[in-house]
Amino acid sequence: MDEEVVKAVEATIAAGASKATTVGGAGGALLAWFMSSQAIAAISLLIAVLGFAVNFYFRLRSDRRAERESQARLAALARGVDAPPAMRERDES
Repeated sequence: MDEEVVKAVEATIAAGASKATTVGGAGGALLAWFMSSQAIAAISLLIAVLGFAVNFYFRLRSDRRAERESQARLAALARGVDAPPAMRERDES
């Protein structure tokens, strides 16, 4: 699979997971507050923590990928070579 497609899929998953867990956790917390149920509150907290973990994982992967791209650009510039075409196209858009 093309690297751009993989990046797009990962970004979509991360964004969807972040939104779903935020809404799910907040909605569950409100429901627990209205019903005063400790079980619902605990499940909501678990959903929120899992959402944070998923978001953190994908953000870490994104940061590592950006770091590798940055190092590749610096290495290319040190050799006197301009950035690869794929990197130039991303910068121009």
